[in-house]
Amino acid sequence: MKLIRFALFAFFVCAVSAVMAQNTVSAENVNVTINGTTTREALAELRVSLEQVGIRFWYEPSFDGNRNLLGIHYQLTDIATGAVIGAHEMHNFNNPVVKTTFRVGKTAGAWTAECVGNCND
Repeated sequence: MKLIRFALFAFFVCAVSAVMAQNTVSAENVNVTINGTTTREALAELRVSLEQVGIRFWYEPSFDGNRNLLGIHYQLTDIATGAVIGAHEMHNFNNPVVKTTFRVGKTAGAWTAECVGNCND
């Protein structure tokens, strides 16, 4: 029984690491991907991480009865200037290839968007 619990725990840790590995938040660059495997907790952690580097991440997610992300509407705002960096809305996350991505960088002290929404990787 302990072996099964350990195996499940190890699987969970690897799965969470794989999901979080998609996202990079630093003082100069942000690269984030949101898809159907993104959890409520990951969105809340992302909001906190972005606020720590000066970006307000307002989001309105929709989930199914099993807490799977179905869609999201979000807006990114530079906290220092109040300027909207970008906004996007995406649905149909139950399709595994559907995702939304945003990449922003800091230039001359202000956050600017490289892409918000459908970024070609």
